[in-house]
Amino acid sequence: MPIDFTCPYCGLQSRVADQYVGQSGPCARCGNTITVPGTGRPSSAAATAAVVEPPRSNTALVIVIVAVACLSLLCVIGMLAALLIPALNAARTAAMQQNCVNNMKRIGLAMHAYAADYGTFPPAFVADEKGQPMHSWRVLLLPYLGEEMLYQQYRFDEPWNSPANTALAFMMPDVYRCPETPAGFDETSYVVVDGPGFLFDGNTCHGFADIIDGPSDTVMVVDSAANRVHWMSPLDVPWDATGIDVGSIHGGELHALMADATVVVHDGLSEQELEAALTIGGREPISIAR
Repeated sequence: MPIDFTCPYCGLQSRVADQYVGQSGPCARCGNTITVPGTGRPSSAAATAAVVEPPRSNTALVIVIVAVACLSLLCVIGMLAALLIPALNAARTAAMQQNCVNNMKRIGLAMHAYAADYGTFPPAFVADEKGQPMHSWRVLLLPYLGEEMLYQQYRFDEPWNSPANTALAFMMPDVYRCPETPAGFDETSYVVVDGPGFLFDGNTCHGFADIIDGPSDTVMVVDSAANRVHWMSPLDVPWDATGIDVGSIHGGELHALMADATVVVHDGLSEQELEAALTIGGREPISIAR
């Protein structure tokens, strides 16, 4: 930028380009040596500072904003989790319970298929020549549950717990496993209550014609968490008038497969109501809600 300059000797005024600041030479009028002063131009230090000084940074402010946003997001996620986890657990529990009901319905349909072939439901157990329990109704139902190959491997000429049959324990069909039961577990909670006058009474076989109380009012199988048995065991739950626990693992509710292949879920029956529902010819009124 040009600057105004006056010769100190003769007073000549002139405009000098700033590139000559600090340089010396003869005055155009008087010839005296003059030096163009540095007035009007910033010092080299100031100029350097002006050039190299970076603008003020907002990095710290950005970091604070990002941190606050992250914390807010975490809070929102936490609140959503607090709301969703109970709902997800409830949905999982309901799904488990429905799968259990579906298992029991499949067992009921297999019972009906067996009865169509043999005229009766299977006995609680098949006895040996001495009347001792030897094979379970669950093994007899295998062909009606899509387990023909497993049925063919089972040795009916040996006890259920012989070495040959025990080797099949790990092959328990999924239909006999309540969804709440760990995989690989060889015990089942789907059992029959065995007793005189019931649909299952030792090695005695009963059919539809024997169910005087009606199939829809007669219990066939229960899901009893407290009475799990080896799935091939011929021993289920003997009736005890002093009380038996037939509550399922699903909140202790009664899951009962009726003789008409429907499943009833009830919040609990008295021993008298349960006995009435188990007998096939007592003509007792029962109160199992549907």
